[in-house]
Amino acid sequence: MMLYMSRLVQKGLFLFLFVLSTFTTPLYAEESLLNKAEAGDAESQFQLAIDYDYGEDGLEEDDTKAFSWYEKAAGQGHIIAQNNLGAMYANGEGVEKDFTKALYWYSKAADAGNAQSQFNLGTMFDDGEGVAENDIKAAEWYLKAAEQDHTEAQFNLAYSYNYGEGVDQNKEKALFWYRKSADLGNAAAQNNLAVAYHNGDGVERDYEQAMKYYLLAAEQGDSEAQNNIGTLYENGFGIEKNYATALQWFLKAAKQNNVRAQYNVGFANELGLGVEQNYSEAVNWFSKSAEEGHSDSQYRLGYMYEDGLGIKADLETAFAWYSKAAEKGHDDAQNRLGVMYREGEFVKKDKDKAKQYFELAAEQGNSMALVSLGYIYDEGVGVKTNDKKAIEYYLLAAEKNNPLAQHNLALMYENGEGVSKNLETALEWYLKAAELDNADSQYNLAYNYWNGLGVAKNLATAYYWCQLSVANGNESSKEDCEEIAKGMEKPFIERVDQKVSNYLENREQ
Repeated sequence: MMLYMSRLVQKGLFLFLFVLSTFTTPLYAEESLLNKAEAGDAESQFQLAIDYDYGEDGLEEDDTKAFSWYEKAAGQGHIIAQNNLGAMYANGEGVEKDFTKALYWYSKAADAGNAQSQFNLGTMFDDGEGVAENDIKAAEWYLKAAEQDHTEAQFNLAYSYNYGEGVDQNKEKALFWYRKSADLGNAAAQNNLAVAYHNGDGVERDYEQAMKYYLLAAEQGDSEAQNNIGTLYENGFGIEKNYATALQWFLKAAKQNNVRAQYNVGFANELGLGVEQNYSEAVNWFSKSAEEGHSDSQYRLGYMYEDGLGIKADLETAFAWYSKAAEKGHDDAQNRLGVMYREGEFVKKDKDKAKQYFELAAEQGNSMALVSLGYIYDEGVGVKTNDKKAIEYYLLAAEKNNPLAQHNLALMYENGEGVSKNLETALEWYLKAAELDNADSQYNLAYNYWNGLGVAKNLATAYYWCQLSVANGNESSKEDCEEIAKGMEKPFIERVDQKVSNYLENREQ
């Protein structure tokens, strides 16, 4: 199966951050500070609010008192107090949650040029909290804050340009703002900039630059970057492939509850990539991620329960996990549910439901589901036999390099079912399937070369494909292989046997 690769981190909306005062007035004893605050000094009111907010300078944390003093300072035009008062309304701290009032106070501070409030307004328009969702206004506020070097605003503005949310899509501007934010140390921006270099998205692909920015983010504990470094090592992108090192990075991210990394750790344990194969450990990691709704893990967990790998076989539980993944649109899970309904595994046989799930998976291009639909029309399973529709589905799957579809398509061309009989085309599809280790196609090729059907008779080629067919599980071919060999001289037999051996050895690597 294909390895899952994390692409981009989700849009980072660092909502309603509190900003501490930067004023330089010397700190007084609390009694003096209280006196000044009660006398109407806005800065003292703000500082007292901070002390109650964070439990500093000998005061116990008290959201209600913090809110009260922020309100007094904000009412006198203290900009940072206005931002923090907006945050308390937004978060329901010390007061009942009220996005409308949060919007009011953020707007007061934002209009006065406060970058944090400008960013917070952007997030409110982005999420539609206290105001109608408006990507254009969100981007406008992000820009105001970004121009003041607010790193999270720069990140969100970059994201907006990258996907054309509230602004015209512009990869160049996206990279500009990602880089600005990344250079100020924003880990999420460093990761996304790395992803751009990794994928060649808006910039020339450069794995060295990708690794540079991934490492910067990973060193700050960014789990997405850690997972992405793992994919570089796992796939050998710009670096020597190293499953053990990949696993180390996946584990760093997985231990931070990154569901994609947890899936990757599970997958490594399932296949023994960089670690001794351990199905029980694979089940453990798939379970963590599956419980959090990760559809790939839900599918793999269903597979482990179905086949009893690392855990007692349980078709009911397998069906449950496949169902969860299928609900999220996972095409492999949809296909497996189709198989279970077709075969009556745990559930009662239901041809209609099987077809429905195959169709859902096929709509996403799942080649096995396409083969199953082809077979349904080929054999008339619950529908009227329709060779043309069978050919249509087999061809779609065959073009995705599905060897079973290629074999079935070859059979239909060889027999003239739903299409004009054409042995030459049949042999082309047999060859494609044979090269993908379809044992039946390998045998059919052997038979045709043995008997000179559609091709020039060639015993060496026939023997080669016959031996591969046996190696791939077609035991019934053994006798024919022996018959073919009877017409060959020993040196030729030995040469073909060595060729088969070399092929099988290289395939295992």
